Amino acid sequence: MALITHLKLCPAWVRVLLILILLPLNGCFKTEHEVEIRNTFGPLEKMKIIGFELSPIFEISPKHFVSTAAYSADKLKIQIWTKYVDSQVTINGRILDSQKYYKLAVGDNQYTIIVSLDNGTKDTYRLTVTRLSQATMNR
Repeated sequence: MALITHLKLCPAWVRVLLILILLPLNGCFKTEHEVEIRNTFGPLEKMKIIGFELSPIFEISPKHFVSTAAYSADKLKIQIWTKYVDSQVTINGRILDSQKYYKLAVGDNQYTIIVSLDNGTKDTYRLTVTRLSQATMNR
């Protein structure tokens, strides 16, 4: 409490300087990075997930992909490219919004991706992102 009182008495430039020094030490500045996979099976051409501390995407079958996220990764974006211009993509029943962040719970996070073509054909893909627990990260 005394530290906060003393900080209030400091000039504004000193407080800003302290914040700039202390925030990176607290892990508050994180950089998003991207992992992607190209697909040769069906209408899905490429899938990219964007977030913090993600492992590469692995294809465990032609239509099931997995990745792992650190405990500190609490959200991600999913971007999909298809081989056909007129296709529609849904994730968990909602039309794809490539700018939307999906919250990550600890454990397995399942995403059902459906690519619908004009001719009525639908292809279903699964993405599983496992967010590690804090206990797992501390081992």
